[in-house]
Formats: sequence, structure tokens, C-alpha cells
Amino acid sequence: MALASLWLISLAGQALRGKRPAFVRIRFISILAPLGIAAILLAPDSGYPLWMKAEQGLVGLLLVGVAILVNRPAVRAAFPKAGKMG
Repeated sequence: MALASLWLISLAGQALRGKRPAFVRIRFISILAPLGIAAILLAPDSGYPLWMKAEQGLVGLLLVGVAILVNRPAVRAAFPKAGKMG
């Protein structure tokens, strides 16, 4: 989790500098990761302790918040596809 967090911070820095690939990666991760986390939380016998499920649930909620923010039209407009500027 710590390495993933460092990678996401790096992607956020790149997106802040206007790099569309980093923005696209953040969008995909913020949508797909909560789905994977939900699978872990909903698995009947995943073998994960309750504290780890709680931690993953919190991370999942935070990523859902990120997904909502980065998929807003104003944010998406700041990172136009090539050829769609203007």
C-alpha cells in the first residue's frame, strides 16, 4: 500500500504539471481499485483480518472520492485529448 501511495503521489505531481497520461492513469486507478477492494471486502472467506478489511474500506472510500473529483467535466476539460484542444 505504501508503494502504491508513493506511485499515486508521483502521478498526481505529473498531472499537476499537465501530463495527460498521468491524469488518465489516475482516472483508471480511482475507478478500478475500489472495485478490487469491494471484492476483497465482500469475499466470504478472504482470510484477511477485520482491521485490514477496515483499512481497505477506508482507502476504497477515499479513492471513490478521487474518482468523483477527477471525472468532473471541468477537470476532464483541463486534460483534452490530442487534437481536441480549443
